[in-house]
Amino acid sequence: ITAGAPSKKWSRVATAVACVCSFSVSAWSKSTSGNKPGSTGALVLNAAGYSRSVDKSGAEAEGGNSSPSSSPSATPTAVRSREDSRSFLAEIVGSESLRGRVLNTGCLLKMADMVAGRVAYLHARHRVATLLFDSVRVLRPALDNDLVRVEGELIKVGLSSMTVEVRAYRCDFATKEWQPLLTCHVIMVAIDEGGRPWKHIPKLLEQQQQRDSSGRQFLSI
Repeated sequence: ITAGAPSKKWSRVATAVACVCSFSVSAWSKSTSGNKPGSTGALVLNAAGYSRSVDKSGAEAEGGNSSPSSSPSATPTAVRSREDSRSFLAEIVGSESLRGRVLNTGCLLKMADMVAGRVAYLHARHRVATLLFDSVRVLRPALDNDLVRVEGELIKVGLSSMTVEVRAYRCDFATKEWQPLLTCHVIMVAIDEGGRPWKHIPKLLEQQQQRDSSGRQFLSI
């Protein structure tokens, strides 16, 4: 092959590359010409391979395939059962070197707070915070190196608050029984990013059923 006479093969390759470049420039000019005035256009490929025009702020131009964003206020309130959020925590508390010593009750309250937060989050599927502890009853002390199990169950739901009933037990390895240690009610509240109450938590199925049954009994009297 001489330098002055390129082969037919390389001529076809050059022609194909020129066509592709011409098509890309044409597609770019068409995509950017439909943008809004004052916006910087760009050609973006979505998952389906179609191009769309996007302005400088990231919003799609008119004619795009954008989906509307859903705000928390527009989310429909669901109804969930107690079984959907019931949870527990089991661990060996205290120190092994201090086996048999009476443990501080604060350790049990900390575990109760963790379980109540888990239960409230599973129900609301949103950020929650502890409001207060109520009806705390210490039935017997826990000892260092005890295996403690803390269970939590949702019993009441308000507009943004949730009441979780918490029970703590210790395992008696001699009798292989769970002995009750502590019972309490922990009130949790759903909050938004600003720390204000978030009033879009799901209703409690058992609570609604109880209200319906009590209403029917009142009408039957």
